[in-house]
Amino acid sequence: MTKKIFLFAVFACLIILAGCNLYSSTPAASTTPVQGNAVTISNFTFTPNVLEVTAGTKVTWTNNDSMGHTVVSANLFQSPTLNQGGEFSFTFTTPGTYNYNCSIHPSMTGKVIVK
Repeated sequence: MTKKIFLFAVFACLIILAGCNLYSSTPAASTTPVQGNAVTISNFTFTPNVLEVTAGTKVTWTNNDSMGHTVVSANLFQSPTLNQGGEFSFTFTTPGTYNYNCSIHPSMTGKVIVK
């Protein structure tokens, strides 16, 4: 009887874990710089993950997720919470590498390289 209960418990745990989607089908973010001036927020990812611009370029982030996100770069800029369809823009005037993230979901990160 104990063996049946144990097997049932193991089977139940496997079913629960299968429903948790432990393995994401979202591809890893690319670290190859992309030129342009637009970043899309979708599936809890900034795309492109690394953007390369020239000094004086205004970059615009657009949230296409149904969840709210922010765009924050320490001591440089901080967007309000962007709901679906929301946009935030910042003009980069000084060459350098600027890391940013979503303050609500800190694992969401990106980078702007200004030449």
